[in-house]
Amino acid sequence: MTGIYDWNPMPHVLDVRCPSCRGCARFEFAEVVRIKLLQDVPFFQASAQFEYAFFLSNWAGQNWHGAIYFPGLHGAATTTVHGLPEGYEPAAWEHSQYLYRAHGLD
Repeated sequence: MTGIYDWNPMPHVLDVRCPSCRGCARFEFAEVVRIKLLQDVPFFQASAQFEYAFFLSNWAGQNWHGAIYFPGLHGAATTTVHGLPEGYEPAAWEHSQYLYRAHGLD
């Protein structure tokens, strides 16, 4: 759906068709959370549930570290993510109620 605004909402989960077998496949966008402390980066780099990425934010050099979670591979974060460093909650990697992602990975 498009409208008169620059922002175009996109669902968190999409049904797509495989070009080879023409079967239905489900694609689910990843969720990214900013890593708050540099001391937490090694935890997310070593984790089997997260991918680590270093994001180049803008011209002012405000770069940041992010932990990427793929709910389509692991399931809902609130039920599968455990043992996070202090200050992080599994719910942070759940899809927003809004059809918007601001991390630039789409």
